[in-house]
Amino acid sequence: MSVIVLDATHGGLLISNALSKNNLFGDVWLWDIYHTLKKEDYIRLNNNVNLINLPLDYNLKNKTDLINYLKSNGLVFNEEELIIVSPIHCPLKFIGDYTHHSIIPVLLSDFNKSLIIEVTGVKGKTSTIEMLSSIFSNRNTLVLSSLGARISYNCEDFLLKDNISITPASILEIIDLASDYNYDYCLFESSLGGTGLANVGLVTNIVEDYPIARNNRSASFAKAQMFNSGLTCCEFDSYITYYTNKKNVNKFSFEEKEENGIKSNLYLNSYKISLDKSVLNIETNDLKTISGKTINEKFNIETFAPSKYQIYNVLACVCVALTSDIPLNKIQNGLMKYKGIKGRSSVKVKNNINIIEEINPGLNVTAVKKAIFMGLNLDNPCIILGGEYGITCEEIDEESLAQSLEDILNNNPKMN
Repeated sequence: MSVIVLDATHGGLLISNALSKNNLFGDVWLWDIYHTLKKEDYIRLNNNVNLINLPLDYNLKNKTDLINYLKSNGLVFNEEELIIVSPIHCPLKFIGDYTHHSIIPVLLSDFNKSLIIEVTGVKGKTSTIEMLSSIFSNRNTLVLSSLGARISYNCEDFLLKDNISITPASILEIIDLASDYNYDYCLFESSLGGTGLANVGLVTNIVEDYPIARNNRSASFAKAQMFNSGLTCCEFDSYITYYTNKKNVNKFSFEEKEENGIKSNLYLNSYKISLDKSVLNIETNDLKTISGKTINEKFNIETFAPSKYQIYNVLACVCVALTSDIPLNKIQNGLMKYKGIKGRSSVKVKNNINIIEEINPGLNVTAVKKAIFMGLNLDNPCIILGGEYGITCEEIDEESLAQSLEDILNNNPKMN
C-alpha cells in the first residue's frame, strides 16, 4: 500500500513525515504540485519520503485519472491500494481519500486531552481564539492562532513559534513543540475547516463564501469539516444558509431568531457599546453542552467590543465556552480581562483623533467595510488598513472593494 500527499506548501511536508514515521499506509510519496520546496526543506524531509515533482494536471476528474496520469509519467501505483491525501483547496476536481484536515486525527489517535476547541470561519477566528485564551489563562493550555503558537503553563505564557500557519498540519508541529509541557486544554485556529479532533468546534461566520480549488469548491464547503466535532457552534445565518443538514449544533445570533422551526440558542437581549468596555446582556435557549446539560440563562458580559461585529465575536466565544462546560463566572472574568488584539480592529485615541487599525493577513472586503462603518460612529476617525496578498486563502476582490468604497462615500457625507 502507498499514500500520496498532495501539496507541500500547505503542510504536506509535515503530514508526509508523520505518515512515514507512523508507517500507517506503507510507502509515502509527497507531490510538490506548486514546486515550492527549497533546498533547506529537503533536509526536513524524512529519508523514506519519496518526492513527485510532476506538474499537476488540473483536469483530473477522479482517482483513476490520477493513477493513469502517474503511470503515463513512469510512476506505477495500484489503484486499489493507493491512498490520496490532499488539502480541501487542492485544485483537483475531486477530493482524496483524506483531506489534510481529516488525516490529522488518524495521525493523532493517541492524543487525549480534557478539552480540544477548534475555530474556523471567514472572519473573527483569531479574535475568538484570543478571547477564549483569556478565559483559559489560568489553565495549562496549548494555543495555535495566526498570532503564533504558544502555551499557557503555570499561569505564564511561553511562545513556541512566532511565524506559523494555521493549516491543520501545524497542529502536528505545535504538539511536538509542546512535548516538554503538561497541558489539558487546546485552542486551535484553522483556516478551512476542522480536523474532527475537537470536543467543541466553531464556525464564526461565512460572511463571504469565496471560491477555492480553482472554483471547484467554496469556503462554506471546506469549513463544513468543522461539523465533525463532538458539538459545533455556528453563527445562525450561516447555519441557515449552508448547514441545516448538520446536527448537534448550537446557533448564536445578534438577536433572537427563528426560521423554519430552527431557533438561535444564544443571542443578545440588549447591549451598550463604548470604546473601552461594552456591556452585553445575553440569553441562552436550550444550549447543549458536552456533558449533556442544557442551559437556559440570562447574564451580562463586560468586555472590549467597540463595534457590532466584534460583539459577534464575543457571542461566538461565549457560545463555545458554555458549550464546553466552562463556568459562567470564569467566562465573565476572562472576557473582562480581554483588551483586544493590536492591529485587529483596535481603537486608540491620539490628539483627539480616534484611530482604527485593521491590519490583518486575511484582509478582505468585509473587514474593510466593517472598519469604515466603525469609524462612522466615532468623532474624528482615522482608519489604517493593512494586509498581505497570497498568505491566506482569502483574497480581496478589488472590484467589489472599489464599488463598496464608492457606495460608502456617496452615502456618508461624513467620509468626504
